[in-house]
Amino acid sequence: MTTPSQVAQVLGVSPGPSASAADIANAMATVPSPDPTAGGGDPVAQIIVGVVQSTQFTASPPTVTCTLRGSATQVSGLRFLAGYVPQVGDRVRVAVIGGSHWIVGVLNPSGTLGGAARQTLSSPASSVTFSSVPAGYMSLHLTCYIASMATSAQIGLQFNYDGATHYNWSAVYGDGTAAASASATSDSKARIGYMSSTAGGPTIIDCVIPGYGFANAGIGNARSSRFDSLTVSGMYPEEYAFLWTGTGPITVLQVQAYGGVNMGAGSAFSLAGIP
Repeated sequence: MTTPSQVAQVLGVSPGPSASAADIANAMATVPSPDPTAGGGDPVAQIIVGVVQSTQFTASPPTVTCTLRGSATQVSGLRFLAGYVPQVGDRVRVAVIGGSHWIVGVLNPSGTLGGAARQTLSSPASSVTFSSVPAGYMSLHLTCYIASMATSAQIGLQFNYDGATHYNWSAVYGDGTAAASASATSDSKARIGYMSSTAGGPTIIDCVIPGYGFANAGIGNARSSRFDSLTVSGMYPEEYAFLWTGTGPITVLQVQAYGGVNMGAGSAFSLAGIP
């Protein structure tokens, strides 16, 4: 009979608290041989795209209801693997295993992490806030595309609405011919980038915050690329390390321009939880 580890290998996932190895073994009890690792059939009879309609986490086991693609059919009582908390509106991969339905992946989250929460500025603004950041992920991954305005500004992070001098950061940067560095202690933000004053020159930021759910949560690093122009002389790469001395876990993350300067309309931000 197919084992839980073999199921996990085929699905590309791992058993966890929401779906134990015994659960998977029970679900696979009716799956016929041959074993997929022996070159035979696939134990996953079908994989369907579904949309989460409702969740009930107080039930034991938790209950999730999905509408399956291509029909109005709703399937209730879906189980899910650890590392993902279903949210209403999520588009998910549903595997039919031994006659039971399992959520084994997320395609397009509803906007409350799970995969990624996204915000786009329809008009200039000096900050963007991601609130109610759920626990349960290994780290957070923030990406930013910031459209420039007439006034340049540093870009920073604040956690849990903490605007006090609880942030330290260090940076190295260059323009292709010369390198420089900068640092600060007791700042009001963790600096992660610099927005150009050149109209149309975007700033791209890629930031990782590991261990955000723990007490000493606010360490991370960011890579930023500023484009004053689309030529080599107008490209400015930057690398940052930062520390927040406040107490976690982090439940609110704000991207802010220093000095209240606005980021341009069309700026886009994405915050993802990494299992």
